[in-house]
Amino acid sequence: MRLKLDRDRLLSNVYISYLRLIWKTSDIEYEGEIKDFTNSIIGFWHGDSYVMNLAINKLISKDIDLKVVVTADKRGDYIENILNYYGGKALRMPDGIKMKGFLKDLKTESKKENGTLAIALDGPLGPFHEPKKIAPLLSNESGKELIGFKIDYSNKISLNKRWDKYSIPLPFTRIRINTVNFGVVTKDDLRGYREYSKELKKFL
Repeated sequence: MRLKLDRDRLLSNVYISYLRLIWKTSDIEYEGEIKDFTNSIIGFWHGDSYVMNLAINKLISKDIDLKVVVTADKRGDYIENILNYYGGKALRMPDGIKMKGFLKDLKTESKKENGTLAIALDGPLGPFHEPKKIAPLLSNESGKELIGFKIDYSNKISLNKRWDKYSIPLPFTRIRINTVNFGVVTKDDLRGYREYSKELKKFL
């Protein structure tokens, strides 16, 4: 048991150390009209989760009460350790029968004043770049703007055998994090979600 904990701690430290290397060596720019992410729902592609840690680092440094939805598996453990390191918080998404109760809690969490919630649009299991309804639903339920993050890299490794084509930036790369404000999602948007999801994909 002790050996397992030490191994998990080591892997988390490696994960964090590489993030710090990317932060120090890369040209990272934020673009878009959004300057204040307080009180919003943030959506991003699951494959960009690694770089979202850098974006989250910047958001947390601005004293935003930010919570990120992560899976309740081993990889989720590493992400939670990183969020804790930077001062953020993780909301663990369970599988199976417990999901219904979690979604109810997630709606309650999204409505908290001055709180910001981040979630992978196509997570946790895809398909690739097919946005699920949950982030727009949370925007509608909470009355908060849905802000999309579009990330471009000049140099990266893509894990193409994974469903999300997970991207890992290389040192000394150029990273552009562009934000798109979709506003507060309406009931009409949800009723016509097939067309609305096309708009999400068009801009992200």
